[in-house]
Amino acid sequence: MMKFILTLFFLINISLSNFYSQTHPSNLFENAEQLCFDQLLTSNNLNANSTSSFLNVNFDSLISCFDIVKSTFYKFNTNEFGGNAELSINAISCTGDSNIIFQNSIEVLVFTFENQSSFSNFQLIETCSLSSSEIMFSLNNLLPNHSYFLFVNGYSSIDTLVLNSVCNYNLNILGSGVKPYFSAGNDIYTFPNSEFQLNAFGQGVPVWYPDYFFDSTNSYNPVLTLGETTELLLTMEEFNGCSYKDSLKVFVKNPLVFHNIITPNNDGINDIWVVDNSENYPQCQVSIFDKNGVLIFNSIGYNNFKYWDGSLNGSFLAAGTYYYIFNSDANSSDDLFQGFITLLR
Repeated sequence: MMKFILTLFFLINISLSNFYSQTHPSNLFENAEQLCFDQLLTSNNLNANSTSSFLNVNFDSLISCFDIVKSTFYKFNTNEFGGNAELSINAISCTGDSNIIFQNSIEVLVFTFENQSSFSNFQLIETCSLSSSEIMFSLNNLLPNHSYFLFVNGYSSIDTLVLNSVCNYNLNILGSGVKPYFSAGNDIYTFPNSEFQLNAFGQGVPVWYPDYFFDSTNSYNPVLTLGETTELLLTMEEFNGCSYKDSLKVFVKNPLVFHNIITPNNDGINDIWVVDNSENYPQCQVSIFDKNGVLIFNSIGYNNFKYWDGSLNGSFLAAGTYYYIFNSDANSSDDLFQGFITLLR
């Protein structure tokens, strides 16, 4: 049995190599339907090529994968890094002659060409797989910036070679080797009508929405100003027609205003230390020190429920000068504010 399999695989490769050293209809590959990363494609071979074998060879009745009557071609592209991919074909549903064995099946072959422009120097990536439910390929060591092809064939009978199965199926491809190099960037925090720049990236044509905010909607790094919190959408179309989208949110916050006087005498005026708009920074960290550098107040968040009233552990502190450090994000040190507070009694 093992000898038979090895001989069979050898014959497949020899025959394919012989065929692809000859002239072949390149438009079969140029017009192959495109697979895009993580975008389910529902397809069928109803209108597939019904001419004689695309390989123009007949191995014998054992290799029906290469004697094509209802065959359809697909392609996918790797990114600039290449690597691995997971290819799945599922939800297979076929119709055919009830007298033919295995008519409810498809066969799938994965291949590529060393010469991408002339479709020459054929390379077999995954040999023929047959299933009536699901076919999975784990593809490794794919070349960067390279096109790969699938051949899907409606399978009928080992005995008759009457390949008349018409099938519906879903195709999808995932993996680091085909994931697009694309991102709208991280969320941004800014002030009203302050100019800032976006830091998106990709390898296709970008378009931003809503377009009326941008100096250039076709740049990955446009400059803009906003008056209110806004969600921005970025779409990208690659050279192969695949389109992707990503979004980010620009949080527009009123600037912080630090009051520098506190008079905790219960008259309703400056009884607590006030920081205007601090509620817009829920992850802020506020630390207050006395003149000796002793920490007397510390809080994550500063609002109507978390504030300094001129006391320490419930006891009033003496009049004098105190010092604050306001970090707008406790998880970062990029945006620190420092100053003093005068406590009057």
